[in-house]
Amino acid sequence: MTRLQLLALGIFLAAVALRSTLLGAVGVLLGVATVVAIQWNRRVSRSLRIERKIATTLPWNEAAELEVRITNTSLLPVPWLAVEESIPPGIRTGGVATQVLSLPAGGARSLRYPLHSSQRGYYRIGPMRLATGDVLGWQTQRMVIAPTALTVLPRLVPIMELGLPAALPFGPLASTRQRGEDPARPAGVRAYQASDGVRRIDWKATAHRNTLMVRRADPAISPETTFALAFGTADYPARVLHDALERAATVVASLAVALLGRKLPVGLVASGFDPLHERTGLVLPQGKGDAQRRMLLEALGRLQMAHEGSLWTLLAQQPLPWGGTLVVVMSDLGTDELPHVLQLLRRGQQVALLLLEPTPGGLALAQQRRLAHWSVDGRGSPKANHA
Repeated sequence: MTRLQLLALGIFLAAVALRSTLLGAVGVLLGVATVVAIQWNRRVSRSLRIERKIATTLPWNEAAELEVRITNTSLLPVPWLAVEESIPPGIRTGGVATQVLSLPAGGARSLRYPLHSSQRGYYRIGPMRLATGDVLGWQTQRMVIAPTALTVLPRLVPIMELGLPAALPFGPLASTRQRGEDPARPAGVRAYQASDGVRRIDWKATAHRNTLMVRRADPAISPETTFALAFGTADYPARVLHDALERAATVVASLAVALLGRKLPVGLVASGFDPLHERTGLVLPQGKGDAQRRMLLEALGRLQMAHEGSLWTLLAQQPLPWGGTLVVVMSDLGTDELPHVLQLLRRGQQVALLLLEPTPGGLALAQQRRLAHWSVDGRGSPKANHA
């Protein structure tokens, strides 16, 4: 029972005790008005239809608009309706957060909020809070609309600035090779099998062992490219943490889109936190085409820095394609990271390093080990190889 109902009951009881007709009439009218206001608000609140109109993803640095469509499907008017939409500061450009309006019976109203996707990230628009009531303000009904997710995709560096394919030979960009053995990569001999051709017989080894032997070769380089992205708070210096993470997302997105544009398969392994699935460690299997491009950009868009977990541990758990290219994006190459890189080489990976904060020692170590390595500039574009 509300305060107004209690007041009406108190007035009515006082009227009975005092035998006052006027006071009794006031109590009855107040009680009836309270009941009408309560039922009015309940019916109106059930009849309100709220719809947000906005894309689930936005390209980086583009203007957009959030439209909130409010429809009153009831035969009763809405005297007043207060609408408060919660928009994250990273995409909001202005506008009034709280608006008060009225709706006639069967009427509708659209509220528009300008947005600007100036920062990559995963945003939740909402929750939206609404309040409505009667004209006199006796009764107030409150409602909450659940948030809507929005992902701002990472910035893409134009392909002409990436230096592909000459500067960054990730995968066989000139021509898509098929899997199989590469004659230019001999790896000894083995016993002859019925499926082997005569041209593969090694006659010298056959004469030496007195049994048919054929030449064996390592597999050809696979067209698959896997991007391994270090995205934790401990992976980069604290003074450049935010900038390094954004450049890392930019360079991976740009190179991946360039490779997918050449119809080559691309995968992603990242040690960051995925807020959509609420877990640390993001793995996107190999794929190609527009669907893979969309999933990869969305994954990079919502990726957040993780406070735990290791990229090397995550890579050790993944079945990487033999002979494929593994592009490791990290801060620098040091003596702690080198054993993990050598282990990836032993797993049959063609490892390429993209270093966001390289030091002279890290570059020298990569050069000494003959590891393909590039540094990433402030725009998120790979630079020429260092000596």
